[in-house]
Amino acid sequence: MNIGIDAGGLVPESAVSSGIERIVNSFVKTFNTLDKEDKLNYYYFGDKKKSNDKQIQFHALPRRLFSSFHMPGNAIRDKNDAFIAFSTHVPRLLNLSSMKKITFVYDFGVLKYPEKYTHPKRLKQRTEEAISQSDVIITTSQVMKSELCRRFPKLDTNKVISIHPGIDHVRSVAPVLKKHAEPFFLYVGVIKPTKDIRRLIRIFHEFSQQNAKQYKLICIGRQEKEYFQELLCLPEYQKVKEQVRFVENVSDEELYSYYRDATAVINVSKEEGFGFPVLEALALGKPVIVNDLPVYHEFTEAFPRLNIVRNDRAIMSKLTQVSLQKSNGKVVIPSEYTWEYFTRKIINIIHS
Repeated sequence: MNIGIDAGGLVPESAVSSGIERIVNSFVKTFNTLDKEDKLNYYYFGDKKKSNDKQIQFHALPRRLFSSFHMPGNAIRDKNDAFIAFSTHVPRLLNLSSMKKITFVYDFGVLKYPEKYTHPKRLKQRTEEAISQSDVIITTSQVMKSELCRRFPKLDTNKVISIHPGIDHVRSVAPVLKKHAEPFFLYVGVIKPTKDIRRLIRIFHEFSQQNAKQYKLICIGRQEKEYFQELLCLPEYQKVKEQVRFVENVSDEELYSYYRDATAVINVSKEEGFGFPVLEALALGKPVIVNDLPVYHEFTEAFPRLNIVRNDRAIMSKLTQVSLQKSNGKVVIPSEYTWEYFTRKIINIIHS
């Protein structure tokens, strides 16, 4: 079979900068080791990639009209039997073909917090169209599957499948040997409004006021420029700017050295459909502190060391507590949180 995928701006073999890119990158790598029968058409915008791989064909397309014209047009021309919409966008042109359409739905942040997005109406429309036009919808948690079915009561629930992405990629990377000298707390994720970085900085400031100021806060992730500039002007940030460091582009080797050396990982996002940094850190035995979102409760059975707290005061208390503890070491990753399991499930969906 021919399988087309929307890889967006993820140029092959480039650094991963978001959760969706992690899924695309890991799926492709695992597909190449598991499936020797099917062929993959990888559509993306960016630098051209030369490859002698007979199983994966890389298509570098123009960025302008990529999603609405170039990608679907090429997908139809290449006679794909199935198309995977990793970015929750199923172009209308694909309705001209009979290929099986599979879309991922990660969260409903744009429906709950439209003011936090640059183009909420367009994103909402894309999400609704992807849900209505797809033959199969994949969510990354049971919580999201339940919410999807509740929000779209006319949806055929038989075509909604929940699959956890893998997190075992953290075991295949050798961290940078040089260790960070100063103690720090770590946030990993895109710097954007729904991640509520303003609240994170406020909590860190209050923690610093009540404790010794030797701790730093390191925030790693791609920055949405307008929001990032707003953060830099906040009174909360001005009070702790000497203790806060933003790092935008890191390799996996560098990222896992940050995980290794962090006192704890913290996330206070308004909405999460899965949360790679949270589970990556847990898999490496690091203390993780998160606010009370439904999806995190789904993970506690497999990762009982996840600290879920309900308010800022409780978060600060946990920060103090974990600063006095040692890391727990690596934990066992359940099979349903591996990329082999994830990729096999999708291949089976395509063939079913």
